[in-house]
Amino acid sequence: TMTAHCPNCETPATVDIVNVRRWQMTWRPVDCDNCFAEFELSADGKTALML
Repeated sequence: TMTAHCPNCETPATVDIVNVRRWQMTWRPVDCDNCFAEFELSADGKTALML
């Protein structure tokens, strides 16, 4: 797991990043529990807000 900060409200979220590597994806979608924004979390920890 790793902690990612929502790019919209900066709320930390604990995310299971193992699935990204297992599925050979470069990122995984994450939903923020605070502001309900959806963002991409890259395997290197970078985040990007999804529109």
